[in-house]
Amino acid sequence: MEHATVVECYMNGNTPEMRESWNDAGFKNRVLNKGTQGVTFLARRFENGILTCSFFRDHHTLTEAHMFDTRSNSYHVMLASGPLTSTHDKLQHTIRRVSPENMNLNLNYVSTAKEQKDLLVQLHGSLMLVAWLFFVSTSILIARYYKKVWEATTICGVKPWFAFHRVFMILSLMLMIAALVLIFYRIGGWSLTNNPHPILGIVSTSLAVIQPFMAAFRCGATAPNRYIFNWLHWLNGNTALILAVIAIFFAPSLSKAQLEEAEWFIYVVVAFVIFNVVIHIIMQLHQWGMDRKVASNDIKMTDRSNGSAGHVEEMPITLKDAPGGGFRRFVLGVLPECHLCYKYIYSVCDFSVKHRPPLMRKKLFQL
Repeated sequence: MEHATVVECYMNGNTPEMRESWNDAGFKNRVLNKGTQGVTFLARRFENGILTCSFFRDHHTLTEAHMFDTRSNSYHVMLASGPLTSTHDKLQHTIRRVSPENMNLNLNYVSTAKEQKDLLVQLHGSLMLVAWLFFVSTSILIARYYKKVWEATTICGVKPWFAFHRVFMILSLMLMIAALVLIFYRIGGWSLTNNPHPILGIVSTSLAVIQPFMAAFRCGATAPNRYIFNWLHWLNGNTALILAVIAIFFAPSLSKAQLEEAEWFIYVVVAFVIFNVVIHIIMQLHQWGMDRKVASNDIKMTDRSNGSAGHVEEMPITLKDAPGGGFRRFVLGVLPECHLCYKYIYSVCDFSVKHRPPLMRKKLFQL
């Protein structure tokens, strides 16, 4: 929260210390060289790995040309905590709480503060989840199993499977690029971390960007080397999806993701991955069964007229779906409902975590 006065409790070597800082606009915080008149640091101690501090603040204080009048005005109260390095230096806070409404600090009461979520980080994660787990996974499924469905129909001059595949991939790329712009803007550049999530995300997105360029320069469908493009396109796309899913599994361990208390997140993503693997297995088995059925019913007509050439009437060619098209359409119709159920479960789990009983209730002020 910008334009906020902050009292920090930190370790200076082996000694617990306190200092003031100021939250500027743009998610920036700077330590104040000069303390605020009227703010008095009281007890501070470090015991059993727990750092605690207390302070007193007058009703009227002036910090960074901002007047704070707690006798006449109400304010949001924020509480943040985070890990310490081996040298007891303060790192990026992992847990942040903020009072849901302005508080009257003339009262002596206990308040429950709610965790303040980082909107840009949340948008980044949400856009990436929708892009990879919905658009990309569905697009791959369509390209793999729906080439012989809706044979008598075209959309903008191309077959429906290709139209859906292309639109879904374009939408996924737009979401990925938007998600990257948001997170780079929020972080302010590349994030220096030992967590492989950033590099996996960049690599998977880069591979996704290569896909349309690879498709734009593909050879014709009947070209003798077309199989090379098919394999490269398949390998590049599936590698990108696998790396993206792995990156998602590493996201909860990032402090900025604020998923430390969301144990359910991994289970929900695992369930989604298992669901997609099962769908692919079912569709592959179904395709093999339909191919065998077509092969067994393929009767070759032979000419038994002793070489005499009679009149042969050409029959009109009618385009129709390959066997099993109804089942494929059913699966594709069920997928959106399954994705909505996944989103509902995700929302319920997130809501339950946000509204669980708080870990700590603090007496904020005694004035």
